[in-house]
Amino acid sequence: MNDQVKVTPGLISYVDHDGKNQSFYFQCNPTSLTRSRSATLQETRATNPAGTRTSRGEAGRKYTHQVSKWKIESLELWFDASMPYWTDAEHLADEENLTAVLSCIQHLERICEPGPVPTENDQVTGAPPQPSPPLLQLTLGNRTWSCYVSSISVVEKEFTPDLVPRQVKATLSFDVIETPQQIEQNKAGGKK
Repeated sequence: MNDQVKVTPGLISYVDHDGKNQSFYFQCNPTSLTRSRSATLQETRATNPAGTRTSRGEAGRKYTHQVSKWKIESLELWFDASMPYWTDAEHLADEENLTAVLSCIQHLERICEPGPVPTENDQVTGAPPQPSPPLLQLTLGNRTWSCYVSSISVVEKEFTPDLVPRQVKATLSFDVIETPQQIEQNKAGGKK
């Protein structure tokens, strides 16, 4: 009898501020994923040829919805040096798990760090724009979102004598730029 549960690792990929492709796997399936989106009803009243508004309830009134982008409100990632660590989608590392956890901490710090501030010489006119953190590809199973980290909280536990954490829990929130459906339909970003 096999008591092991197959864990499908999640993946975060990004291009760092030096232009290098980076990625790291989650050790465990997340226990939950909280997503949200809102739609606001907007009413537009029609005007007559003279430019005055028609009375409430008459024909010509339109209702539309302003829909916000998806937000991933909360995703918990766990990294534990006492457990086998995913090095890619199919392979587990048996050794160096503590090093792998440290590497994930560094990735977590990089994905929420804004890019370098451009100098005045990089801009033609006006003040330089505020830098943003790297654009991410968050992959859970067969679903992928393009997104930015909007918040992160990291809890480190069970330290070695050198104060290296053996366990790390990160709680992240993301602003979604492209949904799996947009990517599937090739309607994401500037694609046509």
